Amino acid sequence: MKRIIIGLMAMFCVLSLVSCGEKDKEISTKKIVKLYNDKNEQKFYVSIDTGYYEVNDKNQRLMLEKLSKAGVIQYVVERYAWYTECKKIEIPSPQKIFDYYYIGENNIIKSETKYKPVDTVTKYDYEEHFMVKVTLTDKIQKYIKKEEVETVEVDKDMIIPEYNEKDWPYDTLQTAEKWPVIIKPSEPKLPHERIEIPKPQEKKVEQPVVEKKPEVVKEKKPTYPICKCLDKTTKDLYENAKKNECSGKVELFAYEIKAVKARKIQTYKAKTGVNFIKAEIITNTVDVTPQGHLLNGKNLINGIPNMTVVYLCDYPKGWKIIDSTLVNEFEILPKFDLTDEEKDLIELREKMSDSQF
Repeated sequence: MKRIIIGLMAMFCVLSLVSCGEKDKEISTKKIVKLYNDKNEQKFYVSIDTGYYEVNDKNQRLMLEKLSKAGVIQYVVERYAWYTECKKIEIPSPQKIFDYYYIGENNIIKSETKYKPVDTVTKYDYEEHFMVKVTLTDKIQKYIKKEEVETVEVDKDMIIPEYNEKDWPYDTLQTAEKWPVIIKPSEPKLPHERIEIPKPQEKKVEQPVVEKKPEVVKEKKPTYPICKCLDKTTKDLYENAKKNECSGKVELFAYEIKAVKARKIQTYKAKTGVNFIKAEIITNTVDVTPQGHLLNGKNLINGIPNMTVVYLCDYPKGWKIIDSTLVNEFEILPKFDLTDEEKDLIELREKMSDSQF
């Protein structure tokens, strides 16, 4: 009976150690994931034009229609279209006619160029314009990107004191220099000494009267092309709409990339006592918004995986993610299981250190 009790107690202790080990491993994995997410905040945004503006591209208007159906924007479109009648000149290519006749034994060829009369052709040009009004819906307001305010740490030892006029009263004093004016020798000193030289009188020469001939008014020929809008009311409405055109860009949150799992964790302890970890991080796209899905393509959905390798060390205080170049400086990288790319980098580094420049 005692042996059974001792065996059960031993089995309980083993199971407790295994469960504790699995718990520690799970916590360690979660900690790596949290450290990666804290250091690498990867939020992505898309820009949308809001306001009242012209969009003549059909694909852009269809995208705005989709955003409206998805509840991202309120969308109104106006169409202005008309024909313009234009009379243009058509000059035909000249035609040559050759007449043959003989004088004696010589064959003389006479050629003359004959032109067709100038014709006027009437053509109709089509114009089409689209004005759109785009506003964000209330539920999308929370996705607007907030302006990041940079916080600058103030060094109290380097603060410049404020200027006070009372401490420096002579800064506001108005000062000036007054000296007697010295006149140039070439100029007269007194007004009565100035000599006025009389100007020579110009003789008026009487010019003969020329009779003006009556001006001949030439008839103005019409300049081509002559264009006339066939729907002036619609054109005026469009021109008034263009005067009210006003738009601006808004940055909206699209999606985020976050680490969801850490795997293939390898540990190494250096001679200095610093502990290192190499791990693979699996990231996923999360929180994909309607505007992010539509403007980045239908392939953007939640849960798209990606893999990246990270390195961590526990120096000086607690675990933190470090750059792979720093791992190379510590010469820790060869201690891990390396990929072919990492092996090539190490071999290249060794060759560069052995070569002489």
